[in-house]
Amino acid sequence: AGKFLKGKLAVLSALVPLALFVYFLSFLPQVAGGEVIRQEISWVPTLGLDLNFALDGLSLLFSLLITGIGFLVFAYTAEYLKEHDYLDRFYGYLGMFMGAMLGLVLSDNLLSMFIFWELTSISSFFLIGFNNTSEASRKSAV
Repeated sequence: AGKFLKGKLAVLSALVPLALFVYFLSFLPQVAGGEVIRQEISWVPTLGLDLNFALDGLSLLFSLLITGIGFLVFAYTAEYLKEHDYLDRFYGYLGMFMGAMLGLVLSDNLLSMFIFWELTSISSFFLIGFNNTSEASRKSAV
């Protein structure tokens, strides 16, 4: 899908973080009223491992920051990196990084927090070194 988004259509990829921003914004009245929204996803049921997520005031603030700034970065790089050979790779890594950060701030147990913390670290490494033909980019990632 990244190959399709090169060129003038790259700005369309900014719609994903924008849609997420609007989605999280829709929870503002509930969270402002003191409600904590929880979601539990059974991950490894035989071991009793679940991924638990909670949306309270602080996690909503960070979710809005992550998706809002993510939208701006996606929109900006559509023009700034429009001729770059690895624009599709950059968007993939940026989406993975944004998703990992969202998972981190929404985590409601230590296991999911650890998993998303590690995903944030790995995706950060990939994002910094996305242009693997550049020696400076490879050195920065290391």
